[in-house]
Amino acid sequence: MGTTVDPFRLFVKNTRKKALIFGAFLGVVLFLAVPKTICFGYICGAAVSVVNFQLMAADAFGMIEKSSRMAKKFILFRYFLRYAILFAAMALIATRTDFNIFAAFSGVFTVQAVLFGERLLELSHAAGRVMKG
Repeated sequence: MGTTVDPFRLFVKNTRKKALIFGAFLGVVLFLAVPKTICFGYICGAAVSVVNFQLMAADAFGMIEKSSRMAKKFILFRYFLRYAILFAAMALIATRTDFNIFAAFSGVFTVQAVLFGERLLELSHAAGRVMKG
């Protein structure tokens, strides 16, 4: 008996995996090319990005089975909780002298960079197919 995979959960899993791979790759490149404070800052920001994405996905999946009224309360509470966690993590990073805060802020956009890069690749492939006719 085969199991069906929810396409949304698969999307979240694949995006998380790609963000971790991209973040690790860029972290290694930064480790080799720039001062360690920048590398450590980026890696911490990228980790915060992946955790935030996972929490956002968990919130979306958790909201599905709730009534409209309960879903609104749930998502509003979780929205503020998620940003409180993000703020606390970034504040902690900002207090550390061995982490570059600007690199950490750029790392926070790791998941968005992966999603944007995927979309650009899709569009370039589609444009290539149109050009070939």
